[in-house]
Amino acid sequence: MPWLVIFCVWTRAGRFSGGRGKFGDMEETSVMLTGSGPLLAGMGGNGSKCYRCSTCNSMITYSDRLVAVSGEKRHLFTNPAGVSCEFFTFASCPGAVAVGDPTEEYSWFPEYGWSFALCESCGNHLGWHYKAASGLHEFPEFWGILVNRVLPHQGVTQKFTR
Repeated sequence: MPWLVIFCVWTRAGRFSGGRGKFGDMEETSVMLTGSGPLLAGMGGNGSKCYRCSTCNSMITYSDRLVAVSGEKRHLFTNPAGVSCEFFTFASCPGAVAVGDPTEEYSWFPEYGWSFALCESCGNHLGWHYKAASGLHEFPEFWGILVNRVLPHQGVTQKFTR
């Protein structure tokens, strides 16, 4: 199970530094909302639900970032070890970081490479980041976030600055 190896490296090193930031530095990438109104207006359509890490409760993404990949926003696949993986697909996940070089080996989406998606705050394995091998796809990249690794919350209490 490769994600266990990554977790061990992270805990031994104490802190992961890579991608878009360091674990535990959410303060640098987000600000708290002090009310509703103009900030929510820019969310677009369905941004009333946020998804938080099931381990540390940090904001991961919003419902208006859900995208239908291969015609679905929610997927169920079984990995080579026989473990069922149910996940949502999002266009972006500002509270997650992609770790490692993408690989197309065992990818559930043809012509997409995957790498691990971890919570930027605590390092919890959230799912996978998918990147198109060529530029001929509807989505150049997207995130597959495991249903059991995020907690949906009504109402947005935090706004990402990126």
